[in-house]
Amino acid sequence: MTKSQTETYHNKLDEQTNERKQNLQRLWSAYYYKFRFSDDIFTELVKNYDRKHIVVIEEMLKEMHDSSDYSIYLDGDKLNVYTGGRKPIVFIYENGVFNGIFRDKSVS
Repeated sequence: MTKSQTETYHNKLDEQTNERKQNLQRLWSAYYYKFRFSDDIFTELVKNYDRKHIVVIEEMLKEMHDSSDYSIYLDGDKLNVYTGGRKPIVFIYENGVFNGIFRDKSVS
């Protein structure tokens, strides 16, 4: 692959990632209007998780959103979402904003 082809490929990939991020952000802002999400959440989701994982996350967010007391779903400042396997996807919830996401490596 030439340098030009590589740049074209990366530009196209960045465009697709940004488009997916914006679509997810638009949907979640409408569906889960009680919550706020940082931009980093959406970037992390579209780059590192497939649709199967995102659907499970959306199911958890819907259940939490529909609850009269969504704090019962939180473990301190964390929301653990089990998408299969042993290690949950962990959302950091601080000051009313979901502002971080990672795969918990401490759970075995």
